[in-house]
Amino acid sequence: MRTLPLRIQPVEGEALDSWLEALCVRMHATWGDLLGSIGLPPVSTRRWCSGILTGLTAREVELAETATGVGASVLQSMTLDPVERIVMAQATLPRSSISSMLWLSSRRSRFCPECLRENGGRWYLWWRLRWAFACLRHTCLLVDNCPDCGRPQRTEPTPVNLVPTPVGCTRKLAGAHGRDIRRCCGSLGESSSINLPWGHPTLSAQQGILQALADGSIAHGIYAASPVGVAVLIADLAALGRRLLTHAGPAQIAPTVLDELANDLSAGPSAASHGGIAAGTSTVCTAIAATASWGIVEANSIAAAGDRLRWVVESCRRQGRAVRGTSVGWGRGISSALVGAQLAALGPFMAPGDQLRYRLHTTSPRRAGHGLAERRAALVPTMLWPQWSLRMRCSGIGQLQARPALSAAVLLVGSIVTLSDAATLLGCATHARAVSRVLQRLQRSPGATEAFRMISDLAAFLDDSGSPIDYSRRRALDCSKLLSEDVWQLLCFKAGVTPGRGLRHQLAQCWLYERLTGLPAQKSPWSQDHPRFRTSLADLPLWLTAEVVALIDEHAERYLHEHGIVGEPVTWCPDVGSAARSLLLDPTSLEDEKRCPIEQSEGKSCPVSGGPVIDRDFLRYLAEHKNANPEEVLPLTAAARMLSPQRLEELYLQRRLSLRAIGIENGLSRQMVTRLAHRYGIPLRPPH
Repeated sequence: MRTLPLRIQPVEGEALDSWLEALCVRMHATWGDLLGSIGLPPVSTRRWCSGILTGLTAREVELAETATGVGASVLQSMTLDPVERIVMAQATLPRSSISSMLWLSSRRSRFCPECLRENGGRWYLWWRLRWAFACLRHTCLLVDNCPDCGRPQRTEPTPVNLVPTPVGCTRKLAGAHGRDIRRCCGSLGESSSINLPWGHPTLSAQQGILQALADGSIAHGIYAASPVGVAVLIADLAALGRRLLTHAGPAQIAPTVLDELANDLSAGPSAASHGGIAAGTSTVCTAIAATASWGIVEANSIAAAGDRLRWVVESCRRQGRAVRGTSVGWGRGISSALVGAQLAALGPFMAPGDQLRYRLHTTSPRRAGHGLAERRAALVPTMLWPQWSLRMRCSGIGQLQARPALSAAVLLVGSIVTLSDAATLLGCATHARAVSRVLQRLQRSPGATEAFRMISDLAAFLDDSGSPIDYSRRRALDCSKLLSEDVWQLLCFKAGVTPGRGLRHQLAQCWLYERLTGLPAQKSPWSQDHPRFRTSLADLPLWLTAEVVALIDEHAERYLHEHGIVGEPVTWCPDVGSAARSLLLDPTSLEDEKRCPIEQSEGKSCPVSGGPVIDRDFLRYLAEHKNANPEEVLPLTAAARMLSPQRLEELYLQRRLSLRAIGIENGLSRQMVTRLAHRYGIPLRPPH
């Protein structure tokens, strides 16, 4: 194989056919003569998409390298094969699907007229990408067709007996038939294009897409938490582009692109006929869809991407198309981040239970799965831990109704389980309508977002860390001989309290039943369906002392051992770290009144301070957890609402009561009254 008498180096990023045509022009040789001189076979129109343009064999590379003096790596880089190799290595879809998402139809090429004028007709490889729509050097849109014949370019090779004209249209002249090889020869460098200002979103989108192709992956925007390969990015853009072009109008497009682009879309055929960023889509439609899609994937969070995507859901709903969590996807091979953005866009239209199913209150919404509820049912008591339920309380719902409903809500997180099945898995202490009612009331409360986030975080913690108690086994525990009367009297004797008559023993059995099994005390064998009994049972913790609670727990531990349950604590409550502790217990982090477990009752106030009455559910929790420091549980704001600045000044400065006496009178400790005085700026007297 002889070397060519004249040589020309390829331009960086140039396509193989463009460089070969430049060689033809340099030597005034026909296309067929040049291919024969460097050992490449002539390619017919039908094999153009699968011939030398897509890749060279090892033998072809060797012959071309010898004849032209250009290295093998450079020759291969000018074909479509290196880009396809990177994308295909990451793809989960068939090669044909990825190839159609990546390249323009018939391997045609768009072009920048100014680039062709400047470099003498050198065509860049990336112009053949379906995602090529803007020239970053000249800040203009690429052009699809010849200005004279109106047909796309480089869909077929140059005839073997013609010298190529790289700046001219090589399509057959209109009216030429058979062996007539006359070409259109329209001046492509004189084509008109749409200019864009510097910093335009379309240019930013083009730069971002090309950078992702060069890097092979993307790790910012909605992909910051979980980087994805460029194949997934392309699938996401294709799925988004189709939806956006199908449902977009000038009102939605105008904020992201120039008016000329939006007008071109509205003046053209029906948006539904564009079919998204397809292999044959025009540059303008591609630019519009890619710019809008890039603005969504570039959002700083999945929730923000959902906000930007919500108008598509609203458009679907206006057209009568049902969009549900089970029908999201909008394309094959898309990323979990895009699925999360679609679910976030659907969020306001979902019921509270569905919002939990798709984890919309977390940073990564996703589809619901199978089996989670069944596994989680063993980790959750039927009555949710009061440490959690008290922080998610809302007006109109008592703890007796809220706690089993919130436990069922924990099972809903990320699971396809129904409300009825969730209630059944937890022992049928509630039903679907009751759970739905509690979640709806919770959704309308001021702290709804925080409450749903806490439910989701609790479910995630249980999935990751588990529970030392198997609540499914506890619910099946035989409690017929849980606390006999003799044992009850002995425990009261040790604690130095009066065992009372039969009613107190009966109440203690119900209370221990709920404490040990996690089921509501009303389901115990000793419960009575009577208002007075229910009131007495609810107020029992106010009577129990710390000694009685400790002795009952010791007895309960022995009872568990007798029934083969070893190594489990009597009671347990999950702790998900410092962030959750600050929400639950830290008084300095709960200055917001909506988080405070103090509820202003209509027409009711404290007879001493004139402030609101403390929620009895909260007092019962404090009484039941005798080891809990009330100042760790009772927020400073709650104490402030019980003891106003004016009242504290009256008691301390005018009546000259001591801090301890003021605390006893208002149900607070001396330390809490001291903190309030510092907060109100009231000077304290020296001790004694």
